[in-house]
Amino acid sequence: MIDPVFATIVVISFIVIFGIGVPILDRKAPKYISYRWCVVVVILSLLIGAVIDFEVLTDDARKIVLIGGLVIAGGFIFLRTAEKILANGWLKGASIEAKKGDIELTFKPGDSKKGD
Repeated sequence: MIDPVFATIVVISFIVIFGIGVPILDRKAPKYISYRWCVVVVILSLLIGAVIDFEVLTDDARKIVLIGGLVIAGGFIFLRTAEKILANGWLKGASIEAKKGDIELTFKPGDSKKGD
């Protein structure tokens, strides 16, 4: 294993690169930068550090970092993908329907918020 201080420096450098460097690159080449990929890289670097190199962490802290990282990364990727789908209009003509007993729900993208 490597020294925990060195592992911390490496993880912090990943966060700085992807937290500062990528947004700067995004302004210069917006078509080629994927925020979803950046979030995955940062979260995975924290997860790998928590599991392998951060010796000072207790097992409970490792579990919290792992579960929290997976929830945050998964949630962000889901929300960012949903945002992109809605922004590009890929769901035009699609609808979502749900029925449970007497209750029925229908959602069509572009519906107004007013009750008809």
